[in-house]
Amino acid sequence: MGFERRDAGPIEVADAIVDVVISTIGCSDGEREAFTAPTFVDIAGCAAGWPGTPSMRDPRTSGACGDDLVVCAVPADACADGWHLCGVSGDPSDLSNRITGAQCANPGGVAGRFVAALGHCASCLNACTGGEPDCVYGGIYECSSSFISCSEPVCCGSMCTNAGNCHGGVFPAPDTHIGFAGRQCGALRFDGQTGVLCCRD
Repeated sequence: MGFERRDAGPIEVADAIVDVVISTIGCSDGEREAFTAPTFVDIAGCAAGWPGTPSMRDPRTSGACGDDLVVCAVPADACADGWHLCGVSGDPSDLSNRITGAQCANPGGVAGRFVAALGHCASCLNACTGGEPDCVYGGIYECSSSFISCSEPVCCGSMCTNAGNCHGGVFPAPDTHIGFAGRQCGALRFDGQTGVLCCRD
């Protein structure tokens, strides 16, 4: 597993000195499945599963997990220390500042669906019946547990879909994709997903 020293150096704890290390892999099980290094240094596709329908924004439990270890308690546990689920703040630039739409669609590594912790648009007028002209982009995106417009999480990987009508919420249209239509970011079943997108803090 790769690690590096954080620039802040050691932290003094009582009489001991503890080195602060950051995973260079990004996945808590120690292996990346997409967005492989050294091409990508601050985003990782981490294969992992989870039970039930947790929110992609549920706080981590600090248990290391992934396809090389055990099932994750919550999606965030798939990210290593020093990393977070991409988009957990609701800011789409957490993804768009790290990769392009073309890289999101073809991240290399394992073919699959790696999802972020934000919906794919801000809102949609007229239930999106007019297609792209009805889509509202910009600002902070929700991670809704209700089946509403824009509730499906952003997805990177060769198996993501262009279903729905709003394709420009993170990357310019038509390059913003989702995993499955009708799967909500705030109550996401694992089945059919490959894992999550982890971004370096």
